[in-house]
Amino acid sequence: MVEMEHIRRLAELEAEERRLLLEETSSPPEDALPPFPEDALTGICGDIARLFAEHLEAPIQFWYFAALTALGAAISGHVTLAGALREPPRLYTVLVGESADPRKSTAIELVSDFFKEALGDLAPYVQRGIGSAEGLAVAVERLGAPRRVLLELDELKLFVDKAMVQGSVLLTVVNSLFSRVNYDAPTKHRNIRFEDTHLSLLAACTRETYESMWTPAFLDIGFVNRLWVVPGKPTKDVPLPRELPEGQVQELKRRLREIVEKAAQATFRIRTWGTKEEVALPYEWKLGMTPEAERVWSEWYTTTRPRDLHAKRLETYGLRLAVLLEVSRGNFEAIEADTIEKVVKLLRWQHECRQLLFPVDAATKTAIVEEKIRKTLRRARRMAFRDLYRAINAQRYGGYVFELAVRSLVELGEVEVRGGRKRRLVVWVGE
Repeated sequence: MVEMEHIRRLAELEAEERRLLLEETSSPPEDALPPFPEDALTGICGDIARLFAEHLEAPIQFWYFAALTALGAAISGHVTLAGALREPPRLYTVLVGESADPRKSTAIELVSDFFKEALGDLAPYVQRGIGSAEGLAVAVERLGAPRRVLLELDELKLFVDKAMVQGSVLLTVVNSLFSRVNYDAPTKHRNIRFEDTHLSLLAACTRETYESMWTPAFLDIGFVNRLWVVPGKPTKDVPLPRELPEGQVQELKRRLREIVEKAAQATFRIRTWGTKEEVALPYEWKLGMTPEAERVWSEWYTTTRPRDLHAKRLETYGLRLAVLLEVSRGNFEAIEADTIEKVVKLLRWQHECRQLLFPVDAATKTAIVEEKIRKTLRRARRMAFRDLYRAINAQRYGGYVFELAVRSLVELGEVEVRGGRKRRLVVWVGE
């Protein structure tokens, strides 16, 4: 009887812990959104954002990152970061708004049309919607290399659902093309090949859906931390939106095309063997940092950079944004210190956004896994990382959730992780 009462009490405590955790991670009031650092607006993309935000309801950060994503898609392969990493200026952006708010899709559609009208044949190929990796491969195969593709999704949830179909390699393909331009995906019926494919993503999602739709497959593969999330809400009511001022629109289009033309037309000349003829070959701009910019970046990276699970790939996005923001200013020479200062502000804002939009389902599962680890280690005192994973059947929740639970217990001072990466021990140090 005593043992049954103890089990019942543990079950009640676990249920109460999950309830409290759900309350803590449920959507806070709208005004709790991290304030967007508007002083990080810069260059042509900043001016585009200001114009659209002045006349329409969507928040300025929607317009800004829609424009930056489209610009990155247009110049990828033409401009990159100097150095060993050679980060491309491509973004995987998700505009996150409240339910029944159509302004997310409006920002995507209007910015996409603006870039197409301004750039013409220099605009990236826009793929609206996606059904499978095979379909995406067929759509881009007919494009000439380099294949600059902007994948636009009115609802990110549809992509998630398609990627979860049994046998689909869609998630693997899109996940891999974040950091590479070539990828082979063998399937049962054919080998799907992407060559010189520069993929950018611009999607919309409601906040409620974003917090609840992720499965262990997406968390474990690191797809979620490849996303740049942009939460926002309308800042004003515009009952009858009017045409944007034609003069300002045309001037912005002229400036935008001028920047992309400069990126695309860079060449160097060589003399062919055995002749006196010269041939112009494409040249890729490589932007390095000025000494002061490098100092600002190093200070953030070594001193103030967050190192929790919400911070994964923030440094990758920082380097990509550094290139994008500088090109947005029309500068192809070097990344300046004030640009890095803007980037750091955006990275701090993004870290807060990720904490706010952390998947509720993952948070709930983390609490359950934490308790399982406590119960197991109180008895065993220490276990190898892999053995602990198996002992609590953590495969039911996914490796991402297990790692998160261990880190949480380390921060609480209940466990310690000792040893190297190949032989990590989890040691109980709690009471």
